Amino acid sequence: MNTRTLYEIVVNQLIHYYILEGDLLESEEDNEIISLISSGNDQLLKDLIVLRTNRWKYHLIIGEYTTGLFSDLERKLNEETAFRLIRISMQIVLEQSDSDLITTSLSLLMDLVRTSNTTEIPEGLIEGLSILDNMKLEIDDKEYIKSIRNWYRI
Repeated sequence: MNTRTLYEIVVNQLIHYYILEGDLLESEEDNEIISLISSGNDQLLKDLIVLRTNRWKYHLIIGEYTTGLFSDLERKLNEETAFRLIRISMQIVLEQSDSDLITTSLSLLMDLVRTSNTTEIPEGLIEGLSILDNMKLEIDDKEYIKSIRNWYRI
């Protein structure tokens, strides 16, 4: 028996369509920011999150599609850059107060962890995870944290 609401079904179909078509993820402004992030301007990662969540905040963070928000960034980063961005990504997660933005930020963090392709523990990660462990979080958020801990075996 399918317990999803009609809203969830429609939104998931729209998300799937737009992510496959690239319409939501490939704006010129986003591409410019991603290029600058890749070139070493780590602070622009915050700007990218703000841009995307202001446009799509409550439309693209449902279920398994959350990670699609940053798939274009993930594709354009090399392993070293992704590793370097984990620290700032953790800071972004810790700055959030809205539960949907926490989930979105954790999704980005997990994408960066996978893209970095290393089990070397980045600066500030353990401290950030300890802070998150003491916060009241959604079940999905706890799963992201568990996955990150499993990745690094901590």
